[in-house]
Amino acid sequence: MYQIFLTLAVQSSFPVFFTLSLYFDNHFILLWVLFVGFPVLDLILPRDTWNPTPSQAKHLEKDSRFLLPLYFTFFSDLAIYLYSLNLVITDESFQGPMRFCMLALMTAQSSAANVAVGHELYHRRSWVHKVFGLLGYAKFYYSHFCPSHVKYHHKTVATPEDPVTARMNESVNEYFARCIPEKVLEVWNIGASKRGHWLTWKNIMLRHIALSLAIVIAIQLTFGFKAVIFSIVSSIMCMLMIETVNYVEHYGLLRKKDEKGVYEPVNIKHSWNAPQVITNYMLFKLQRHSDHHANVYKPY
Repeated sequence: MYQIFLTLAVQSSFPVFFTLSLYFDNHFILLWVLFVGFPVLDLILPRDTWNPTPSQAKHLEKDSRFLLPLYFTFFSDLAIYLYSLNLVITDESFQGPMRFCMLALMTAQSSAANVAVGHELYHRRSWVHKVFGLLGYAKFYYSHFCPSHVKYHHKTVATPEDPVTARMNESVNEYFARCIPEKVLEVWNIGASKRGHWLTWKNIMLRHIALSLAIVIAIQLTFGFKAVIFSIVSSIMCMLMIETVNYVEHYGLLRKKDEKGVYEPVNIKHSWNAPQVITNYMLFKLQRHSDHHANVYKPY
């Protein structure tokens, strides 16, 4: 039970310090907490090395209370996002470039934390959780990440065929330039070439493009053009944040091929892990990445 409270405490820092940043008119408060305060706590606090036994894991998987911090984070991030969209059109002080970008950065940081929720929920077996997981990515126009992650990444991880696996000596900027467009093409080609669905509604990527356009239109009709620009700027920031995490998770790791050209099975040596306690609760144990690839449906 303490893990639920600890996760809620860490996740509540986003709406709390976002509010304080606006109240004190200092947009650096949230950023100082996330990029200075949390790393310092990670250095000071004991490492998070707890690993449940198989029997404990089965018991915890059935405990619906673990859904509470997930959906708390989802809806608190949605509230921050909608409030920010309204703020840029109602408060003239946020229409200047500096304050506009700082608000976009704070909003993107909240969205980036919510991406861990989307990742968690999309891996659940229930279609209801999958829908919420997809919406977590759709909010910043990156919903195609979900089929790319499930259909390809988990199968091709730690191989040259996987866009998400950063190559040895590949810089993060080179990674962005290669990975982001390759991921789009990867989803575009899911079933398209084999079934002749290149430009039909059955092409999965077209559905995700349509979903993004629908969100843009909804923001335009509800808030206006400035809010659309804000959502795009914030989404680009969020996208780069999560791709930076992806860059680290498998950097330089490759699976070996046998004499028949078949890759060895994915195992724990094909992902990097990080036991820092605060960051683990901020990203819903995403740093236990080796275990995630070994047990895809295992929560947290």
